[in-house]
Amino acid sequence: MLFAFSYSYSQDWKLVFELKNGTYYYKANTKNTAWVKLVSDKTEYFPDKMSKKTIIVDGYKLMLWKFDCSSRQTGIIQVITYSQDGEILETYRENEILVEMNYVTPDTVGEGLLEIFCSLN
Repeated sequence: MLFAFSYSYSQDWKLVFELKNGTYYYKANTKNTAWVKLVSDKTEYFPDKMSKKTIIVDGYKLMLWKFDCSSRQTGIIQVITYSQDGEILETYRENEILVEMNYVTPDTVGEGLLEIFCSLN
């Protein structure tokens, strides 16, 4: 996993990872949340709520992550999937208080994001 931390030109997004599945950017939000943008030519989404099969497009996802630095847990509050031209393809939202928090697994994107978030807060 490559850890990079540089500025993106739009909206203060910071480049954090470049992986096989895409490029990850980070943007602080609140004292316990941050936005993560995953840009990929293999962005997956479900075309409707009844679908069991995903569609793959060139696009990106905006994900609102919740972090608990002391317990080393993360959860995802919101995910919005976009096509390359900015069309919303899928949305998911969870109540921030009810979001399921999970311990991070070593050597994963989740652990990398937790490390970045906690080092900045």
